Amino acid sequence: MSFAFAPFLMLLPAVLLLCAAWSDLRARIIDHWVVIAMAATAPLYWWAMGLQLLPNIAWGQHPVLMLASLFDPASVMIVVALAVVMFFVFAIFFAIGWMGGGDVKLLASLSLWLMPRELLMLLVVEALAGLVVTVLATVHHKVKAKPGPVEVPRGVAIAFAGLWVFVERYFNQFG
Repeated sequence: MSFAFAPFLMLLPAVLLLCAAWSDLRARIIDHWVVIAMAATAPLYWWAMGLQLLPNIAWGQHPVLMLASLFDPASVMIVVALAVVMFFVFAIFFAIGWMGGGDVKLLASLSLWLMPRELLMLLVVEALAGLVVTVLATVHHKVKAKPGPVEVPRGVAIAFAGLWVFVERYFNQFG
């Protein structure tokens, strides 16, 4: 395990997020290779950070403490479980028509790089950035008088939120 290697590994998802944002802006599509690369390289990060496979469950403790121990951030199982939950929750948004399929896959693969607290921060920042991107896309759609519904490049908001969380990880040592 090499903790010194982990910060350099963070450049990979940052570059992949920028590629996703660019392709979403350009063609309203997030390339499959970006999502696959993000998901396939997450285990390298887990190894570099020394994550345990399973959480340390406080058996025999108060039920609240036992439940809290399930969210031990140093656990591959919790990270993967949260990524699966993210995929299925946002797949519902895709089925409703609120998000594109690439956005759903990007969020799920990005969540493999985040601990539970960081995942929550990602969702909050993405929602706020998504609001800004939606307003800008709507204004652009109206100014250009384009026919049809507004196509929002949500990958831009996801990339912004992911980069925010990665930068926060290294510049806010107190949070």
